[in-house]
Amino acid sequence: MHGLEFLNPKGLWLLTATVPLVVLYILKIKRERLKIPSTWLWAAARRDLLAKHPFKKLVPEIPLLLQLLALIGLSLALARPALRGGRLTGDHIAIVIDTSASMGTTAIGPDGKKTTRMALAIESAKNAIDNMEPGADAIVIEGAREARIVSPLDRDARRLKASLGSVAVREVEGDLSAAIGLAADRVRSLGGKRRILLVTDGALATQGPLAAAGMDLQVVTVGQPADNVGIIRIDVRAGVDPVTKHDQVQAFGMLKNYGSAPREAYVTVTVEGKKEPSASRRLLVKPGEKTPVVLSFEPDALEFGKGLVMQVSPGDALAIDDVAYGRVPKSRKMPVVHASAGYSWIERALDAAPDLAVQKLTPD
Repeated sequence: MHGLEFLNPKGLWLLTATVPLVVLYILKIKRERLKIPSTWLWAAARRDLLAKHPFKKLVPEIPLLLQLLALIGLSLALARPALRGGRLTGDHIAIVIDTSASMGTTAIGPDGKKTTRMALAIESAKNAIDNMEPGADAIVIEGAREARIVSPLDRDARRLKASLGSVAVREVEGDLSAAIGLAADRVRSLGGKRRILLVTDGALATQGPLAAAGMDLQVVTVGQPADNVGIIRIDVRAGVDPVTKHDQVQAFGMLKNYGSAPREAYVTVTVEGKKEPSASRRLLVKPGEKTPVVLSFEPDALEFGKGLVMQVSPGDALAIDDVAYGRVPKSRKMPVVHASAGYSWIERALDAAPDLAVQKLTPD
């Protein structure tokens, strides 16, 4: 967990611009023929024209060095380097831990074993507490859609690390603006050096920059990129099949592929108490896109009002969004259970009633 990391490694691609820059300095220019009174001052240019090779020897000129340094500096700035580990300076430190759903994604720890992004985040927070300056205090805040203070300002490292045991993944999107704002409010009025340390996987609901006016904000990222297809919306409605005139339940789902490759997914709907799915469908979800799905089935009289589970398989690194829950709406008809050994006048009367949903059973 120690050393230098880049929060945006794609910025290092700008270093490739140094290649054409150097080529411009060693490429010979085709000159136009002109009549001049003397060629004494143009002896070096004449030698270049007589040469058979299109390139000349690279001369370390000051403009070239300055341009190379500018490209390297701009590339490093875009890559957003950050130090992980080492002494954490500041008299008052607010440690904000991202607890959104994506923090439950499977990750590989420093020891090569499988863990979660949340476990890595807690280890990073403990490492930061251990590396605080003598006499410094810290406040621990968890943030997802809402912010919560896990531990008030404290100098005791043991109590601060013990409070991290209550930090857990929440089934919500990552919106850390409230947590950053709460952290800034709690340490802004204090004297001395103030700092906010944010531990996150970077999978946030909004792409806007995170900032806290008047104080330093250091971001520590955890986890590796992982392909993920999840259910982001579910809606269950009841109606009548226009063909059969029977009751029908429609489960609407919205899937999103957060990965970089297309993914084939099987979506099933299962009513509470049943082992077999009531409906299923296979989909191809394109990378970065949302794909709607509608699963319809005819419910039994006893299934109205029960819970319903929509699931995507096979599972992936983030299991929490592979399942979504709904409820079968109540029927517009009154459910009636009739147990009889044979067809009777009671059964004929029940069948004739349009506002009854009759479930027929045997006495056994």
